Amino acid sequence: MLVLPFHNTSSSASFEWLRGAMADTLQAKLGRLRSLVLLDASRAVRDARALIGRDASALSGAAKRAGAALVVVGGFQIVGPQLRLTARVLRTRDGIVRASATATGKTKALFAVQDALVQKLVEALGLDAEARAAKVIGEAPVMTMKMAKLLGSARNALFGLGGTAPSADKAAQMYREVIAKDPRIAQAYVGLARTMWRARFNSKRSPAYLEIERLLRTAMKLRPDYHEAIAWLGNLLWKVGERDAATDMYRRALSLKPRSGIANYMLGVRYAAMGQVDQALPLVRLAIRIEPYESERRAFLGMLLAVYKRQYARALRHTRAAIKLKTAGPWTYLIHGYVELMLDHPKACLAAAARAEQLTRAEHQGTSGRARRGAHDDLQFLIVAACRYRGGQRPRDLARVRALLTRAKSPAVQRKNPQSFLRLLADLSAVLTPALDAKR
Repeated sequence: MLVLPFHNTSSSASFEWLRGAMADTLQAKLGRLRSLVLLDASRAVRDARALIGRDASALSGAAKRAGAALVVVGGFQIVGPQLRLTARVLRTRDGIVRASATATGKTKALFAVQDALVQKLVEALGLDAEARAAKVIGEAPVMTMKMAKLLGSARNALFGLGGTAPSADKAAQMYREVIAKDPRIAQAYVGLARTMWRARFNSKRSPAYLEIERLLRTAMKLRPDYHEAIAWLGNLLWKVGERDAATDMYRRALSLKPRSGIANYMLGVRYAAMGQVDQALPLVRLAIRIEPYESERRAFLGMLLAVYKRQYARALRHTRAAIKLKTAGPWTYLIHGYVELMLDHPKACLAAAARAEQLTRAEHQGTSGRARRGAHDDLQFLIVAACRYRGGQRPRDLARVRALLTRAKSPAVQRKNPQSFLRLLADLSAVLTPALDAKR
């Protein structure tokens, strides 16, 4: 299920913050139902802002392309002191309305009106028993109207809703203001952590790591069942090499939400790192079915099929699907280039590597070349060298090729890196070794 930002049908712009606030509320409440999988609209839809207020067929089509079976669309109208909320659940395959609900009340009683809307929606979907068991309805609000407005404005700033351009810095400022005024609101800590996620860090001593970890652990303390915060902490731990601790977090998230895309995927990555591909593949495939808009997962599945199963044609179908998604980054294109290489398509391989370089430069614009240099740069260099050699050209800088391939065989690299990555390096070595032998 995909929840899109609500449409403001009022003439007043002073309630634009409700666009993001209503989506956040439904995302949080419906996300607690184990039978529903809530997709992230900011990642699933190329431009969620352009869909607000569109007709049912356009909304259903966009949600279907994002992999959702159902899409929640809604609007709000404010006339004087009165508030009217409406929501429809559309079936994406044909645009048929699966459920609808309307709730009205005083603007100052926003939380009660929100609860009434959610109650009617879950009843229309036949999930009222599960909603009661999960305590989705009836909980006392943990924030004031003023804090809800600020939280909604922060989401608008983060994702560029309400007629504003996306601004992580502006969103971070608002999330910090929420936390300063009311430190009980768990969503604010996770929101602030998300604004900081692009910061560069690779150790537990990095200031960015310490701050993000503090924010996520605070959110988990406030809401022990906050599976999203738990999964994000798992990502954080994984990023700095704490694989066992990260795995514990993913398993904890899965105990709360068995159909968590990120938790299933990262457990699959963990199995693949240990060479247990038959355990990894079902988890990665499930994660793709849950959240099909994540390009990295499709590329990773392609890599597993290539390096372990040698099923290059099937791998290519997955990597081609991955690079068509808006979330495709440098790593996705590098894996696509590797698969094209193994199928003896040097031109397509070089094109993918060039796109990876272009995206890498865009991501790290303003940083020095030395700061950008890392594992992806070395992998890209080796893939380009292998593609050039397969295409009948002489690889550039054979001394660097030799040094990288020699280092790849060292005990430190073999011990540190996952088995899937080491197999990929072995394939590149097999392609490039004749070029090195010819140089001698």
